[in-house]
Order: sequence, then structure tokens, then C-alpha cells
Amino acid sequence: MRLQPAWCLLLLGALGYPALALAQDLATLDDATVIQTDGWRHEHVTVSQLAGGSALRITRRDGAELTLPTSAVAEIRDPEGRIVTHELIPGAAPPAEAPARRPQPWPFRFTLGGGLGYGVPSGEYFEGLDEGRSLHGDLRVAVGPRSYFKLCYRVQEVFEGSIDLGDGGGGQDDLILRTDVEVRQYLLSFGLLSGATEKNLLRAYAEFGLGLGDLVSSLTGGGLDRSHTDDLLLLTLQGGVLIPFGSSPVGLDLGLSATAKVLGDDDAGTGLLVGGQAGLVILFGRDS
Repeated sequence: MRLQPAWCLLLLGALGYPALALAQDLATLDDATVIQTDGWRHEHVTVSQLAGGSALRITRRDGAELTLPTSAVAEIRDPEGRIVTHELIPGAAPPAEAPARRPQPWPFRFTLGGGLGYGVPSGEYFEGLDEGRSLHGDLRVAVGPRSYFKLCYRVQEVFEGSIDLGDGGGGQDDLILRTDVEVRQYLLSFGLLSGATEKNLLRAYAEFGLGLGDLVSSLTGGGLDRSHTDDLLLLTLQGGVLIPFGSSPVGLDLGLSATAKVLGDDDAGTGLLVGGQAGLVILFGRDS
């Protein structure tokens, strides 16, 4: 029995000689890049899958062709650079998906923040004064992946009241004087941040530093407007957490602080202001 040439080609292809079995292409990719296992690269070529799936035909722009066994091919990329080896070589594993990168709102280059708080004075210097509200604004400037300097301005109310001096005479209303005492703080601190984890993006922080302060006492009412200022030297310590709002550059800043008065214009002893603060922080130049 004599085999016809066409039958011979089909038989050779079935026996594992796809390069000789010039069968139809099953899949084609234009402007591809093929990288062989030995490192050789074929760029801007047309790749065609041959029948049987064990070989590829590579056609260059000048028309030259090369047939490669799939075992010699390490990687095939499409014009956008995506790995598509599995689309042209049966059994090739698809590229592993890169894990989703979780947002890392911290660290930062600098932040702006502000908020409200509540503080309690104690010690000889603050004797007779009361707890009260506070208001603060701050600027953090990064000096390392987990370190920064912080400038903070905080106003702490420590007394608010009035003095009724009775009838002003001549049918006038009672004379009432309003008295307010507050501590104005100008603080420079060095801070350290904890690291974030995959499951917990919270950042704890610790800050310590020093600053200047003013104890301002004012007396107003009945045409009277008087104030007295006592200059202070302060030491400060603060700890807290920064809580990101998802991938937003805005977060929540919760902290506890202790600020000690160590020196003043008079020799009235030392004092301590302990309080808590809550505010918003906006991050600029962050790594995400």
C-alpha cells in the first residue's frame, strides 16, 4: 500500500513532528515578544500556535519564520507587556496575580491637623484653677520613615468665671467683671511612629519635646480690659494613634498629653496639665 503525501504529513504530525506537519494555526498574536529559555528574545513578531500545541511559528516583520518547540519558550508577552504564555501554549500556567497593595496612608512628608480636647491642671503653680476645654493645631514634618518633628499650638482654658460687684450706682445695672485664665502653649516635639501591618493600618505614636507658654489672665467688663501674662518654660509628652479613613489622605488623631511647667516669671512652683485630644489630620506627600 502506497501512502499519499498528505497522509504522510498527518501521520508525521501524529507521531510528534509538528514542525513537519504544516497544519493550520490555532491561535495568533501580533506584535508579540517571545523569550526563550536560553534568554534569547524575539521582539515585534507574530506568534502562531501550530496544530498539536507542541510548537510555535514565529514570523518576523521581514517575513522570516522560525519554528520553536514550546519547551524552548519561557515567556510570551502581548503588545501591552502582559504575560500571555498560557493563551498560546496549552498547559502553561497563567501568571500569578500580584497581591492587591493595601493603602499605606502613613508615613508622610508632612501633615496638618487640628482638633479639640479637655485638660486638667494640677500642682502648686495651677492651684485654684479648673479643668476646661482646649483647642490645638499642629504641623508634622517627616525626617525618616517613622520619625518626624511636630510644631503644635494649643490653648487650654483653666478658669472661666465672673465677679458681681453689685449696683453700679446712679440707677445703673450691676457691675459684673468677667475673668478668664488660659495657658497658651507653643511646642516643638520629636515623634516616632509604629509600623503598620497588613491587617492593621493604625499607627501609634509617641512624642516628647519642649516649648514656651503664656499663662494669660484677663479681666473685662464695665469698661475695664486688663490682662496679665506669665511666661513659662514647658516640657511635653504625648502619645496616641493615627487612624486612616480607608485610602483617604484624611485620618483621625487621638492622643493623650502631659505638659509640665518647669520655669516661669515668678517662683510659684511647678505644675502639670494632663489632657486628651481628638482631631483630624490631613497627610501630604504620602507613600501609597
